[in-house]
Amino acid sequence: MPWTLHENPQWGVIRDYKRNRGTVQKDWAIVRSNTLPDHFCIAVVGHQGWSRDPDSVARYSLAVTFEILGGEIAIYEPLRAAIAELQAQTDELETDVEVEVEVDG
Repeated sequence: MPWTLHENPQWGVIRDYKRNRGTVQKDWAIVRSNTLPDHFCIAVVGHQGWSRDPDSVARYSLAVTFEILGGEIAIYEPLRAAIAELQAQTDELETDVEVEVEVDG
């Protein structure tokens, strides 16, 4: 997928939104699902910041979301059905057993 933050030719087209203000960066791409590759990788590349300490570290987090535009795909219902089926199979296998034990004493 030929897209990177800050190199997308469409960046900045949304009014009243500055992607580079503050520490939070946000960007997006609209891609047809049938053009997505089999493997999707994300890389984070650091750059020199304000600190001049070579041992300084910076924490970051990365959130990725996928959104379906203009439609819905039922992805959770098949999962719920599979879990319910497994639970039913597990319930069938469970059996209560009572055992009397005599202790010599």
